[in-house]
Amino acid sequence: MTKITIYIDHIVYADGIFTWMCNFAQLFNKEYKIEILTKVIRDELKDVLEHYATVIEYKDGVVETDYFMMMLDFVTPLKDVKAKKKFKIIHCNYEITKTDFTDLNDGSEFIAVSKQAAEGFTKRFGLPCTDISSFVVPYEPRKMLRIVSCSRVYKNKGFERMYHLADDLDELGIRFQWINYSEIDQTGMMYLKSKDHKLITFLPSLEHNRLLDMIADAHYLVQLSEKEGYCYAVHEALMLGTPVIVTDIEAFKDVVQDGVNGYKIPLDMRYNEVTLKKIIYERPTGFDYHDNINSIRNKWKEVLRT
Repeated sequence: MTKITIYIDHIVYADGIFTWMCNFAQLFNKEYKIEILTKVIRDELKDVLEHYATVIEYKDGVVETDYFMMMLDFVTPLKDVKAKKKFKIIHCNYEITKTDFTDLNDGSEFIAVSKQAAEGFTKRFGLPCTDISSFVVPYEPRKMLRIVSCSRVYKNKGFERMYHLADDLDELGIRFQWINYSEIDQTGMMYLKSKDHKLITFLPSLEHNRLLDMIADAHYLVQLSEKEGYCYAVHEALMLGTPVIVTDIEAFKDVVQDGVNGYKIPLDMRYNEVTLKKIIYERPTGFDYHDNINSIRNKWKEVLRT
């Protein structure tokens, strides 16, 4: 199979050049053997590229390929390249940036990802440049599960259980966005530093009304505490019509009914895949929240009169 080698010094950001490489490799990997050559690459970016290409961390030596493509931006040219054809890929308008390069006359063809980038290159350096506009690969998006928590980052508030559930959702291939809004103290920061986990985003707490808006817009509020007296976030979610996922503890015994307004899961997190799929695909909606605020108001008035 004909080989195309794409070279860039380092791949450390998911930027436009990275996106171009992903899209190019995805578009052509069934017709050509795509090889990404780089000196430095972040592991998570390497994982993405390896869906479509072979990623090689270049040390030194001769590069042999059929077609050699080098990103012109942020690249030290390789001297020992043997290829039928060489291309230099241009991603910005150098007439605007006023960037200068050496070794442009090495027999490479210049290809820009837009008309204005091609015209800018030719104006700046007086060399011909082909415009092959960039592209995006068609993608059928999956539904996102939006999860909110409002829990302090403590073990007894379910910090470890949150990670457990997030991992299980990820293993099932479920796309989700999980944000925990909370003030994080020194103990919480220690917990966060002990975990290299990117499936849950931890953000400072919001003004209360804004927080309620976030809960109302979520598919679930999750509270996985090992004990609670009265969990305001759970009751607020139910009042707003947002189902909840909670641990099966006394505080939620009469509040949450499985499949009606949420789901209870065991404290030891030993639920099965059937339960997890119910949570994902059988999300409760249209339930009533039995508000007893008038009764509570009357009780307080009675106490305050005495």
